[in-house]
Amino acid sequence: MLLSDILPSYLQARAVEGLAKTTVDWYGWLLRRYARWLTLHESEAVWSDTETIERYMLHCHSTLKPNSVFGTYTTLRVFCAWLIKRKTLNGLANPYYKQPSPMDEIRLRRPSRAKPRTAELEDYDRLNESIMTNGVTTWVDFRDLLAVRILYLGGLRANEAVRLEARDFHLPLEVIVVRQGKGGDDRPVPLLPALAEAFVNYIYVRPQVELSQLLISSYSNGGPRDDAFTTSGLRQMLERRCAQAGIAYLNPHAFRHGLAMHLLNAGGDMSLVQKVLGHSQISTTATFYAKWLVNPMVKKFTEIMGNNWG
Repeated sequence: MLLSDILPSYLQARAVEGLAKTTVDWYGWLLRRYARWLTLHESEAVWSDTETIERYMLHCHSTLKPNSVFGTYTTLRVFCAWLIKRKTLNGLANPYYKQPSPMDEIRLRRPSRAKPRTAELEDYDRLNESIMTNGVTTWVDFRDLLAVRILYLGGLRANEAVRLEARDFHLPLEVIVVRQGKGGDDRPVPLLPALAEAFVNYIYVRPQVELSQLLISSYSNGGPRDDAFTTSGLRQMLERRCAQAGIAYLNPHAFRHGLAMHLLNAGGDMSLVQKVLGHSQISTTATFYAKWLVNPMVKKFTEIMGNNWG
């Protein structure tokens, strides 16, 4: 039984469970990577042999970051457990006998959580000032200013930001609806005044293209493209804007970390921050920390969330 033969059924089953497409794709990438390694160094026929998996894990240690190594380990554990439950690992299992998993004897220490790269309030201010100083005369400038504020004032993930549509901005309610975030659920995010202002300014100058997505791509000469902004385009924009502002590159997630840390250290309620960021576990939210104090921002978040979602 070859790994590549089983993989489509496994990924289909995970999708049926309701896992986000990005999560299913990530599992697929990790398992296909193992299958490619097998074709080069071993044989797919021995993919479920414990020593073969251990040799592959050693290879991962030399080629992947610690979190990706641990992700590979947990993905293989879950995959083997699924096969045993389906009674398809090494043939049909005896229903009265708990079939061992090839992962049972493999142990891997969870990597320590490194402090994430975080957008400081000063970084955000310098980005704003840099874009504004450049005149904010083109639709690209207004788009970039809106994107930066979506990331920092909304705390959205990169793929959530590029999927936003104008209909998701509810100005009277002071809320943005993030549709099908991580886990597939919609969630409300407070629409702070500075973000609402950037949205309105951009809407007035956004080129008329047949796209539902709010943020659209541009050619190098500033002309609009007939396709939506991608996460890659978002990162390229941040590289360019950070360089112009004279600060180190900040990836999209750095702004999200910055918002979480900002709110928590300004006295924001942990459950509020959890709701805004869409964390499934409050313990995830609790790992964020910083030393910023912008209490009016916390007050506004609490006011909007309290008025509309209790």
